[in-house]
Amino acid sequence: MAKDITGGIVGKNSMLGVALTLAITVCIIIIVVKIYKAMQVGTKAIGGQLGNQIISVQTGIPAARIDFLKDVAKQANKGVYRIWGLNKITWVIDEDVVNACNQAVNVAEAALVSQFYKQDTGDSLRYDVIESSFMTDSSRNKILYKNSFK
Repeated sequence: MAKDITGGIVGKNSMLGVALTLAITVCIIIIVVKIYKAMQVGTKAIGGQLGNQIISVQTGIPAARIDFLKDVAKQANKGVYRIWGLNKITWVIDEDVVNACNQAVNVAEAALVSQFYKQDTGDSLRYDVIESSFMTDSSRNKILYKNSFK
């Protein structure tokens, strides 16, 4: 088919014909990849909404609030510094972790934030960050539901 397209425009074995065939092939590949990526984004969005609905039914937390709590877990992780490659915690910015954790307004939300944090990092928000030697006692005492984090 490509020879039919380019063969009519230029000679059958010319360099221009080969270049045109390659250009058409690359364009088709780019279009297919963009369609595939768009489908993945759509699927992920639908899956996220369904997951939020399931969590909402299980916990009683509104589905709209669940996305906010996922962001809270990511905010808490921004205050935690690790050794690259080893994923070992080396430093914690107390204020960042305290501010993120205090955005949970009840025990169920605190537990959910810690669950999202564990999914993102593999670490326990309570034992690896809050109760670790990286945070000061005064900072720990500022966290409202610190015993509800897991």
